[in-house]
Amino acid sequence: MKHQTRVTPRDLAQRWKLQVRRILRALYGTLEEQRRGPRWYLAPAEVTRVTAEAKRRGWC
Repeated sequence: MKHQTRVTPRDLAQRWKLQVRRILRALYGTLEEQRRGPRWYLAPAEVTRVTAEAKRRGWC
């Protein structure tokens, strides 16, 4: 297995950012589809916290 000699924090952040985006898209996608009554519920405070963190890091 060929391994990258050095993984910079930027690489990690980039990879993480992509995953976060994918998760957010999945969450909001299901929210849109299930507007009549989502099966799961994410506390508004949690949404706000996550959004604030993302903004602080300049991801959205």
